[in-house]
Amino acid sequence: MVTSTLEKMYIEGKLEGKLEGKIEGKIEGVLRLLNNRFHKIPESVSHTVNSYTDLTVLDSLFDRAYECETLAEFEEYLVSH
Repeated sequence: MVTSTLEKMYIEGKLEGKLEGKIEGKIEGVLRLLNNRFHKIPESVSHTVNSYTDLTVLDSLFDRAYECETLAEFEEYLVSH
């Protein structure tokens, strides 16, 4: 079966959209967890978390957001990564 250029572009776009959705969901999860635990997230933290696009790193940030004792501890982790 021969796939046209238009079909390839559609498939690539669909896959890219799914990846973007996963990234946005993980970012939202990290920020929501931080907000639930610490009640207010500094803009700098929100901006930094929003800058990540690697799913593995975002998973690591989520784990750290869950495990850290303070927001300052999470911020230190952000600076080191």
